[in-house]
Amino acid sequence: GARSNLGLALESAGRVAEAVEAWRAALASHPADATMRQNLARALLTLGRFDEGWPEYRWRLLAQGLARTAPDRSAKPLGRNLAGRQLALLAEQGLGDILFFLRFAPELAARGARLAFVGDARLHGLLSRTGLFALGMHAPGPVPPACEPTAIGDLPWLLEAGDPARFPPSLPLAPLEDRVAAMRERIESLGPGPRIALTWRSGVASVGPARTQVKQVGIEALGAALRGVRATWIGVQRLPGESERERLAQAIGAPVHDFSAANDDLESMLALLRVVDRYVGVSNTNTHLGASVGTSLDVLVAHPPEWRWTLGAPSPWYPQARLYRERPGGDWRAALAQLAAALRAA
Repeated sequence: GARSNLGLALESAGRVAEAVEAWRAALASHPADATMRQNLARALLTLGRFDEGWPEYRWRLLAQGLARTAPDRSAKPLGRNLAGRQLALLAEQGLGDILFFLRFAPELAARGARLAFVGDARLHGLLSRTGLFALGMHAPGPVPPACEPTAIGDLPWLLEAGDPARFPPSLPLAPLEDRVAAMRERIESLGPGPRIALTWRSGVASVGPARTQVKQVGIEALGAALRGVRATWIGVQRLPGESERERLAQAIGAPVHDFSAANDDLESMLALLRVVDRYVGVSNTNTHLGASVGTSLDVLVAHPPEWRWTLGAPSPWYPQARLYRERPGGDWRAALAQLAAALRAA
């Protein structure tokens, strides 16, 4: 309806608090509209209003066609003592989102729960080494016997994650040492440090009525900002377009070495992110992997921001990351100038 569209327009203009009010007004007459509830959740979380946002975020499953019914109003968050509980963590979103929400898995284990992971097989090796999943790794499909199905996107609500000062860090992931050694040999042979990995585009069309956000920064603009920064550049763009890497290299005035194939194997990418000195790019799976191995992160935050980047700097979810924000209307100029200044000062 008109009020829902007004909310989207206000959000796109950066007027997120006003978008919240527009969606609340629309929901007064359509309280079971899952799409509007999902939109409201996104805006509340972006504003850092977590206690209000997480209950609304539960509606995403219905909005995206992953559930047939509205969230159970009688459901309650998990208690402090989960001894004897067996939880199957269901990965209902993309790789980056899965990695983001798994930061809550250690708290479940600390409360006594035994965990299984049900989701993308590409993550099984990485997650099995955390020691958190005593009940094993399982492909998407039926929940293991005697386990309670638990959507990972519900974990912040279930654990009442309202205080940014107590947000858990990214789930630590340990790369395979032989992969690290091989990747270090390859990358160190290319030139002196700092060695900086680059991504300029990410995002795919969302499932269901969620806002689609393909995040990208212009190749020539990015290259112009990086020109003159002394570094060895490592291109880790997934599925780069024809000649994109060459255009970026020309704009920078230095080679951009092609490591795009590392995206086909998360173990390789995890090793690469352990080896490089920095990761520069729009938010994607590699950003979350980098946070899990302690990579220094420079994140180009597209507008409107994904809620995890909030509206301030730094994000409470990634306090170690330096953020550079696109302005409404596709204006990256200030963000790229800030990025260039930070890299030159490093």
